[in-house]
Amino acid sequence: MPATPPHPPDVDVSAFAAALALAGFIWGPTAAQFVAAYALILFAWFGGLLVGLYRRNGDARLPSWAYALITLVVCVGMTVPIAQWLSSYLGASYTGLLLPVAFLIAAAPDKWQAAGSWAWDTWKAIKGIK
Repeated sequence: MPATPPHPPDVDVSAFAAALALAGFIWGPTAAQFVAAYALILFAWFGGLLVGLYRRNGDARLPSWAYALITLVVCVGMTVPIAQWLSSYLGASYTGLLLPVAFLIAAAPDKWQAAGSWAWDTWKAIKGIK
């Protein structure tokens, strides 16, 4: 009777794992985890920026370059904390949420106030605050 073949190794094919492998090859394993995370955030920011600029009103008071700069600063500064916060509720790894969170931050042109109000009202409803 032939022996059963060994199980293949688990392969992580997420975007973060691919960015981590590429960054590890270029910058070494010590810096790879940081470079990969922010490379993924910048990639998602650019994609979200393109969607956000396309969806913006033509009569918006904020110039496009200022919108791009603001979304870049917010993406770099807030993607990781938001992804970590969401991962505690969703039960997923926060590294898997980096790409969609950064994309959505940049893709919501002039809708941040409405999104913030919705999140605040939802949080108050969950906590039972009137």
